[in-house]
Amino acid sequence: MEEHGWPLWDLRIRTPRLVLRPPREADLSRLVQVIRGGIHEPGVTPFRFDFCCQPPEEIFLGTARFYWRSMAEWKPEKWSLILAVEEEGTIVGVQGVDAQDFSELRTVATGSWLGRSFQGRGIGKEMRHGVLHLAFAGLGAAVALSGARVGNAQSLGVSHALGYRENGLKPMMFGQQLGEEIGLRLDRADWERSERPPIVIDGLDGCRSMFGESLPSG
Repeated sequence: MEEHGWPLWDLRIRTPRLVLRPPREADLSRLVQVIRGGIHEPGVTPFRFDFCCQPPEEIFLGTARFYWRSMAEWKPEKWSLILAVEEEGTIVGVQGVDAQDFSELRTVATGSWLGRSFQGRGIGKEMRHGVLHLAFAGLGAAVALSGARVGNAQSLGVSHALGYRENGLKPMMFGQQLGEEIGLRLDRADWERSERPPIVIDGLDGCRSMFGESLPSG
């Protein structure tokens, strides 16, 4: 374990191909390079804020603000975990998971993005497997929520493959475009019944208290 003041930096989620870990400041430029390489086709954004279509200087500043804000505002009662996703040492995207009043509600929400050059190889599915393992096996979650814009076949395909059930529609602004978001819900029982790859979590005990004090110890 490194000697530093931020216990989350020791957290690692290891799937067969990937490592998910909280990024350091030195990783920000690597994340920005992936974003500038493109995340989705031009014309229709799948995100509420289309960060990848901003001017180059704004992409870096927006990425840095998002990263710093997640650290500065972290509390056990409300947290947002950003995980850089690496394949053989190359950053390919980001997987996020956040929660509010987790100790009582046992509910998390996930979101992610993946560079276009890495799409179509099952990485999106595998990184979601990783963060769900953290939520359910590591933290004792009861429910995982997600959402996808109507027509976002890739994101919906990942969620359906992992056992999520559709949970209603709501209008949503995606950048400057009005669209609809499909809510998705995965209950613990459905997660336990699903087929999952082998996954190992390292470093969770050292930061467990950051996710809430009444969490399981195993």
